[in-house]
Amino acid sequence: MKPLHACLSLLAVIALMVCPGCRSNQATAELDDMKSAEIVCLKNNIHAQYQQRGEVVIYRASYANYTNPGDGHVIIPINTPVAVDRTKGLSGQYIKILDTKSNILISMEFKPKRMKMTAAEYIDLITSPTPVSLDGLSAIDRKGISDGKAYVGMSKAGVMHALGYPAAHKTPSTDADVWEYWTNRFHSFRIQFGADGKVERIGGLIQ
Repeated sequence: MKPLHACLSLLAVIALMVCPGCRSNQATAELDDMKSAEIVCLKNNIHAQYQQRGEVVIYRASYANYTNPGDGHVIIPINTPVAVDRTKGLSGQYIKILDTKSNILISMEFKPKRMKMTAAEYIDLITSPTPVSLDGLSAIDRKGISDGKAYVGMSKAGVMHALGYPAAHKTPSTDADVWEYWTNRFHSFRIQFGADGKVERIGGLIQ
């Protein structure tokens, strides 16, 4: 099956989502809202965290990525077909992203001023109409992407696929040799790239 068809053929999955046996993490009404949403593929892993609230499981993510938020940490892998609601969160607050394979609805925190872009621009940055090719990436890049972690020796592309696009208010340009990521809402860490564009050091937690 061609990559575009592999992604778009999952449109049919949306119609099967709202049913008693389906795995759901939000009210049925919210899943209904996603039926007409655009189907695209993730260009990077999304690090999310689920919280049980009564009978409802809520998945949260952030533009800051939160690579190790604690209990309930899940990774939505690169190239996962997702439905994206462009009608909500465009002025800030949250972007709704539905993992069409696992029926997980994620509320992604988004702050336009900190990212220096609109939510629509951010959606275009982290998604693609077709799956992303990992051809040409090194073994350590592929391991980092699979694990959702940064390792010494990874390329910038590998780190971005693994951890997500770095928050622009701390990493204004991905041409920089230092990128900052958050492990959770309270701590961040830095990734130092060498002259060859590969990770040479991963810093400790920053309060």
